[in-house]
Amino acid sequence: IMKKLLLSSLLGAVALGFTACTTAPKIQYDAVDSYDFSVAKTYSIIDTSGQTQIQVGPGISQAAREGLTAALESKGLTEAGAAEADILVATHLQMTEKVDVNDFGYGYGGYRGYGYGYGGAYMGGGVTTTNYTDTTLAIDLVDNVTDTLIWRGWASKNVYSDMKGTATEQDRAKVKQLMADILANYPPPPTPD
Repeated sequence: IMKKLLLSSLLGAVALGFTACTTAPKIQYDAVDSYDFSVAKTYSIIDTSGQTQIQVGPGISQAAREGLTAALESKGLTEAGAAEADILVATHLQMTEKVDVNDFGYGYGGYRGYGYGYGGAYMGGGVTTTNYTDTTLAIDLVDNVTDTLIWRGWASKNVYSDMKGTATEQDRAKVKQLMADILANYPPPPTPD
């Protein structure tokens, strides 16, 4: 139970960050072309806790776990023990603090006044800085027999607001939807011949 709570805390931290601003995350995936995804019938979520210091409340943690489980089961997968599962599911979080600097390129240049020498110049203005967190949540699916990464889906976005705060029911719903959105391309469509 403790492992599930720790995993849920990691997922919840990520998902809460993705609900912090209104722009939708960019969602992508990649998969092994030659893998027969129809053989995967069971999954086990492996513990990836301890890889982040981020803490969130139990409501978001629970929503993240429920969202991941629901998304996997909507794909026809059934939860099993780690030793018996066809695929292992791991989540990864990367958060990087960044500064965005924009120079709009305008200012006032100097001038030469009618024989009276050089006039003053204003060369500033037009520069803004924005602090944000570049956040990526990845969900990896690993073949449990060959220990091969077969599918990765990820969501990324720049989070401009504080992720600490009371999670609302709307936040919890967004967390669950994020998990479904990342797994929307699992299994991947067949590769054209």
